[in-house]
Amino acid sequence: MTTAMESPRREPRANVQSVEAANTPKSTTTLAQIVLSETAAEKISEWACALTTGQLEYSQLPDSLKEFYTFAYLDGHEQRQAEIDALNFTADRLYAEMCRRVPPRQTDPPSYADLERRRGNPEHAGQIDKANMRRFAEVNS
Repeated sequence: MTTAMESPRREPRANVQSVEAANTPKSTTTLAQIVLSETAAEKISEWACALTTGQLEYSQLPDSLKEFYTFAYLDGHEQRQAEIDALNFTADRLYAEMCRRVPPRQTDPPSYADLERRRGNPEHAGQIDKANMRRFAEVNS
């Protein structure tokens, strides 16, 4: 007997074709696609969008869809776990490498006059140097 809080445990229903397909190698098996009615497909699609946007909570789904969602999530998680582990390892390795590096020595940035010389304006650079000499005469002496 089940209470209102817990859902009854459903045993998977397998027909003879699916059991035979499960026992044959995947390379030779062509499984038939399950077809839903248009109404059911639209409703499931609507719920999926509502879950994604936060308009619907997982707890509001019917028990059968909760079970399907959980199995699909766990299956997807298992399939991608090796990739996730490899990416986490790479991220940790790169982070450790960056922490071991010595930061580059800070150099004084080039002056505006130096930048003007690099740009090919030596006359303007000379004017800037003269103006700076006048502005900072006390510091230079």
